Amino acid sequence: MGKEKRSERVSNISMMIISALLAIILWVILSLTAFPDMTKTLYDVPIDLSLEGSWADLEGLSIINIDTESVNLSFNGRRAEISKYVNDDIKVRLNLDNVRGSGSYNVPLIVESVHGDTITDIRVAPQSVHIDFDRLATKTLSIEDGTLELDLSAIHAAEGHVIDPSKVEVSPTTLEISGPQDHIEQITSCKLGFEGSLTLSSTQKLNVNQTTLYSNGAVINDEMVQKSTEQFTVSVPVFITRDLPLGISLLSYCEAVDVNTIPYRLSTDSILIQSEDSSIEDLGTRIVGYVDIRSIIPGYVQSFEIPEDSRYTNISGVDEIKANFDLEGYTTKSFTLSSAQIMLLNQPAGYNVYVEQNRIRVTAVGPEEVINSLDSSNFVGQIDLVDYDTPADNRSDQRFLTVSVFAPNYPNVWVTGNTQVLASFNPIESEETEPAETAE
Repeated sequence: MGKEKRSERVSNISMMIISALLAIILWVILSLTAFPDMTKTLYDVPIDLSLEGSWADLEGLSIINIDTESVNLSFNGRRAEISKYVNDDIKVRLNLDNVRGSGSYNVPLIVESVHGDTITDIRVAPQSVHIDFDRLATKTLSIEDGTLELDLSAIHAAEGHVIDPSKVEVSPTTLEISGPQDHIEQITSCKLGFEGSLTLSSTQKLNVNQTTLYSNGAVINDEMVQKSTEQFTVSVPVFITRDLPLGISLLSYCEAVDVNTIPYRLSTDSILIQSEDSSIEDLGTRIVGYVDIRSIIPGYVQSFEIPEDSRYTNISGVDEIKANFDLEGYTTKSFTLSSAQIMLLNQPAGYNVYVEQNRIRVTAVGPEEVINSLDSSNFVGQIDLVDYDTPADNRSDQRFLTVSVFAPNYPNVWVTGNTQVLASFNPIESEETEPAETAE
């Protein structure tokens, strides 16, 4: 009994499904026979903007501007053919028959079925599009030739810092622009800039947010211009600046002379330097050269090139200084010393050393009142033999040696020039073993 009821229910469901299918088939048949045509409406159908094969294409014209690139449309056709149409099944193209040169045109539209189906009573909104035609041109502006410029007026250096425009780098260094030929030909330059004001205390990489086109100094509209990029990166090096003191070092030939008592003046006592490294703030006086005091007399001048340094850049424009030894109130005087006034230091073992000259003559420099109060007895000479190399065969030798002459009690007096004497070196043994006289 239960099995018969279940079989009856299954049979009823099957009949319901079959009936629904038959109804649908019947409705389709009636629609195709009673209503074979239908109206189809589509929205935002894209316009094919191809100029291929047209007179405009042959003349090298391009579409510069168009007021819309899509349309809404409706059309009639066979239900069996167009009922499932979507935007891709319809082609909307330009009727370019009346385009005969550069300019603005209202261009009619042609609507076709992609599949070749017949469609009628076509209604398009809008029925035509407004298009500007012109020849396209391209121009390259560059940093190198000055047609691409960077405006740094909005960038400022913090106090104690400086921005060197010549070291600012822009990337990329060129800008390619394209658009209507007549418009592009008017553009002479482009200026890159920044919105707002920026104060920098260290080197920064910034993004340009303004690009302005110019025609001989006047701003020109860039709505019709395509740019190869809108992204420019600017590296702005920010330098610390300071005055760096300069100095020279006086070299004394003996400890008895106090070089700090010798007056001089420099033509420039400091230079302006810059660096991205803040450590330059800790630099002390830069010694640019050395002066041997034995060359200094009243009126002596010595020049020095200011050396380069990897830690900073000299931006003062000064690359040489002069040390002037005016020595106002100083004078020179000559003195004659005997060989007895010359001391020999560090004599080599096994040798007796003798100064061959009986006298030497030297010129001393010092304050006028001091120099005039001195005589030869106030001076002594020294010869240091610490570096003397004795002959390998222990033989006698003669050499010219430099004598350091100074006034021991007068540290502000020094002797000029390079005083030399001839010295003999005799082995002690040869002096002690001289042959005795023969008795007659």
